[in-house]
Amino acid sequence: NKAMNELKTTGCLTFSFDGSEVILTEEDLLIEAAQMEGYVSDTEYDVTVVLDTNLTPELIDEGYVREIISKVQQLRKQHDFEMMDHIRIYLAADEEIQNAVNGAKDHIMSETLADEIVAKEGIEVFDINGHDTGIAVERV
Repeated sequence: NKAMNELKTTGCLTFSFDGSEVILTEEDLLIEAAQMEGYVSDTEYDVTVVLDTNLTPELIDEGYVREIISKVQQLRKQHDFEMMDHIRIYLAADEEIQNAVNGAKDHIMSETLADEIVAKEGIEVFDINGHDTGIAVERV
């Protein structure tokens, strides 16, 4: 970064090598941005943007919740429920999915017009981001 700043400020990079002064201009150099694991960057017009692509537990849970909402909405459509019909959601989930659902229960119910979410085994299983999860809906 220090070398790049010097190059942008003065138009050249100057250093000593074996007692001789070396001057390099931008044309003398091959400059590439290095990618660090867990980050994505792109540079355009002297502006670099870096995005952190590491998944936090909160982001992972949000992904589970979005997938569950999507599956419930698909089931509503398959059962020809009216847009304003209230439903009951049945769920058979492992601990990780259940924790995500518990943390967003009000949001899930609001988005799907569910009056409750009830545990139930023996229902259709969906892949929720690598977790086999039973989900069913019933009009109330």
